[in-house]
Amino acid sequence: FTGRRSLGGVAAVAFALAPRSYEWLIIGGGLTRAPGMLFALLAIWQGFRLLRHPSAFRVAVTGFAGVATLLTHTEASLFCVVSLTVLLIAYGRNWRSLAAMVAAGVLALALASPFLWAVVSRHGLEVFTAAADSRTALFGNTMRSLFFGQITGATAFDLFLGVGFVGLLVE
Repeated sequence: FTGRRSLGGVAAVAFALAPRSYEWLIIGGGLTRAPGMLFALLAIWQGFRLLRHPSAFRVAVTGFAGVATLLTHTEASLFCVVSLTVLLIAYGRNWRSLAAMVAAGVLALALASPFLWAVVSRHGLEVFTAAADSRTALFGNTMRSLFFGQITGATAFDLFLGVGFVGLLVE
């Protein structure tokens, strides 16, 4: 996002060394979580580029990556949508960028609609609400961790969280 490879490398190393950054990708269910995260990161990357330099190609790539995220792991799609919304707020400062991001979202929903229609028509919305309810404890623990500073699972001072907050303040 900064345009400097060195900062991208530092971010990649920080992500790799944070104790819980990839834990869910390699334990049970990683077969769907890992591609879901891959497609989510691809959608976020292309969404960022779309906001900077809107084009039909980037709309298509962002939309296709978004629907691939939804189809491989529905929970990763929530991460993707929240991340793209934050990027839209931070970088979507003109109508062209906003229109391009909305077009990518509409494309993703249009491509996902057969899947969503099939699931909802056969099983109802309960499939999605039951899955969301199973994560209540996890969501509560995440919120508690956020407010009390233990996000990455570090046993001592959470260095990466501290650096992240400093970066947030600088931005």
